[in-house]
Amino acid sequence: MQIDNPARGFSFKHQGPLDMRMNPNKGVSASALVKKLNALELANLLRENADEPNAASLASALANQEFDTTRELASAVAQALPKSFDADRINLSQRRVFQALRIAVNDEFKVLDGWLRRLPDCLRPGGRVAVLVDSEANAAELGAVCVSAAHENQGIGCKLVEYAEKLGRDKDLARLFVLSTQTFKWFQSKAGFTEGTLDDLPEARQAAAEESGRKSKVLLKPLE
Repeated sequence: MQIDNPARGFSFKHQGPLDMRMNPNKGVSASALVKKLNALELANLLRENADEPNAASLASALANQEFDTTRELASAVAQALPKSFDADRINLSQRRVFQALRIAVNDEFKVLDGWLRRLPDCLRPGGRVAVLVDSEANAAELGAVCVSAAHENQGIGCKLVEYAEKLGRDKDLARLFVLSTQTFKWFQSKAGFTEGTLDDLPEARQAAAEESGRKSKVLLKPLE
């Protein structure tokens, strides 16, 4: 896979050019993007694409700088983080920075939006889809469960959650979590979720939830 190819620059596990383009003949590389963006632009990118809690300080250190290789960028990220961070926290921020740049370089949200818009036409009658948002801490966020009004009260929402649980187990995840402001009663009564706290969330998601200011309830479901 190209993701695992050091020459494509997607990972800092190996030394390689800081590229990250799925199509190396199209668009700008991650190296060029970091050099182009100012601190405010890069901080916004890190927050929106990776929920990076240290976005501002990292952006101040990285923006408008030239990094030719993956390990040059990874090293700069490590140096820009607080001295109190241990190896695991440094690694998490490094992965989030690489994720945010990869998403931006390949315009992945636009691609995902186009795929989701075409998805209903690809399903057979009665077909269903669940989308999991991978996270750290061996957990994944169930971003949404949507059922059309014409199919309410038919148990389809529960089947979607069950399918999401299967996907999570297949990925060896320990739990699913949901942040909800209006549908939390349904998740508790119909889907078997229990109420938790922000402290139960992965670090990056916790920080993003706190910054959003929304009064969402945290709901958890273990995948045993």
